Amino acid sequence: MNAMNYFVNENIFTLNSGTEFSAAQRLALFHENGLSAKILTRNYNPSLISDLTRLGLTQADVINMYDYFQEVVELPETDVPVRFTDTIDKQLYHIEGVNANETLVKHAGRTIAKVAIAPGTVGIMGAVDYLNDMNATVAKDIWDRRGFRSSTQYFHYDGQAGTQIFFNANGIPKLQITHMNINGTLYPTMYKLLDYKGRAYRFDNEEQLLTFFMSELASQQQTVFINDRPSLLPALAGVKNAFGKWQYLHNIHAGNGQTIGGSRKFEEYLKPLFTQYNKAIDGVIVATEEQKAEIQKYFDFNQVVALPDTFTKAVPLAKAPRGHKVVHLGRIAAEHIFYVHKRLYINVCSLWITRFVQKGLTKGLIETHRASYRIILMSPK
Repeated sequence: MNAMNYFVNENIFTLNSGTEFSAAQRLALFHENGLSAKILTRNYNPSLISDLTRLGLTQADVINMYDYFQEVVELPETDVPVRFTDTIDKQLYHIEGVNANETLVKHAGRTIAKVAIAPGTVGIMGAVDYLNDMNATVAKDIWDRRGFRSSTQYFHYDGQAGTQIFFNANGIPKLQITHMNINGTLYPTMYKLLDYKGRAYRFDNEEQLLTFFMSELASQQQTVFINDRPSLLPALAGVKNAFGKWQYLHNIHAGNGQTIGGSRKFEEYLKPLFTQYNKAIDGVIVATEEQKAEIQKYFDFNQVVALPDTFTKAVPLAKAPRGHKVVHLGRIAAEHIFYVHKRLYINVCSLWITRFVQKGLTKGLIETHRASYRIILMSPK
């Protein structure tokens, strides 16, 4: 049976790091070899479908946690222009464009909302900030690039985030995040699935929700998780029913930068991997046999596997040799011509010379070497 392979990442960003590029190229490699694979992302991202296009991916290549619980995994992209959305009643409110990034909604001359244009678009709904009489934001509607109101974030009087509700494409609430005061600061303290398969589920944090999400995927078919982000390892460790759970190390692990001979030290951000979850996963994947040997020498993992994470594109070579060109700026002298010939070891080249007209520059020098070097004189204007 062909297992589904999920490459676990935080997000597909507008500006991605090498980790996301590595996952994308691994995805292509798996597909070319007939293996089922998707990139799994945790973060809420209403612009995800646009970010996928920039990375050369399609919606079928990625599964996002929030999309899954909002039931919009396969929803196609749809542009909703600000001036044509049904959300704003044009009979009651006046739409006033400010610039390419912002539009105002007014009633009786007072601004009641500000519309942020979706990044990289012209006039497409991105987010709507609703304002009170003091011009403070009391709520924000966040629009997904697939053409629906994806979530509403409410705010307290002091501007701190309150409850956030996530909707499906029909506007039905599917997920809620509650914030509570802890030592004077509001934190997200509950993630609640409002109606998942007919039931409500509560989680203390996003990590628990991610573990539940991956466990649900693992219960549907034989599943292998390859985690690219060490920060997501605690969530992966708690996943149930997975056929395989692996951590990919894209960097050296040694805390002092030592690679030859191995080291008992490791980077601080890798401490959970090396001390707490080393037995909770099937193993780690590293880029070289040397790193594999070093980890096996000092640390106790179930398995350590070496698989390269470097990708290069095939570059076609020139079918015919190209002519050589040498650009010389400055005074022309015999030693310069000799130096070019000696250093490049070529018999014929095009010698482009910027000629500075001065006494001592003779036609003889140029004519002597013109036949061998196809000298082309360029006088400064």
